[in-house]
Amino acid sequence: MGMMVLLQFLLVVALSWAPPSCWWVCRVGGIGVNWGRESSDPLPSSLVVGMLKANNISRVRVFEAEAEVMEALSGNGLKVMVGIPNSMLKPLSFSKSAAESWVHDNVTRYSSKPGGVFI
Repeated sequence: MGMMVLLQFLLVVALSWAPPSCWWVCRVGGIGVNWGRESSDPLPSSLVVGMLKANNISRVRVFEAEAEVMEALSGNGLKVMVGIPNSMLKPLSFSKSAAESWVHDNVTRYSSKPGGVFI
């Protein structure tokens, strides 16, 4: 136990002395966040997109493809991963046409517009 604490301490010290170019965080392609809207008072989607961009967030995962969210993400250059609601997993897995319809309604219609969502 004592050796593990010492190793963690040494790692923290080594990283604090290293220049930022040596930090692994700086070497990733971008920072992404999960965006869920289950809240008693969700923020307006346009405000959230503005906050993401102001903080140099380049990737976002939305748990459901809500129209307001997808419209706010359109044309902003953010890379988006769209989640399928749990309630839809079974129906979509059994029906190719249902899956195609869901993708069209929730993904394609936003990504095919000029300046659309980059999915």
